[in-house]
Amino acid sequence: MHIAITTPFPATELYTWAKQERVITSDPWQGFSRHPNSRFVPPVWEKELSRQQLNTLLKKAYRSFYFSPGFILKQIAKLKSPREFLNKAKAALKLLKI
Repeated sequence: MHIAITTPFPATELYTWAKQERVITSDPWQGFSRHPNSRFVPPVWEKELSRQQLNTLLKKAYRSFYFSPGFILKQIAKLKSPREFLNKAKAALKLLKI
């Protein structure tokens, strides 16, 4: 499963709509294109929920899916080796940290 927070990218209908709705009030991508850096945080659609609320919901959705008993049992049934078990266990621990 993959879930993402909506990011309005330039030259898309969503970006135009975000500007019309004043979700985006400046053009952060223009500044990034002039001075790229690793600390750049792309804008997200924060009209109804804040970035923090969106991240909290995203984490909750991932945990709800990947730690459901049905999913875990299916994954255990598919295991073919102890090494595969360790790899999946490491992935689960990483998921708990997000």
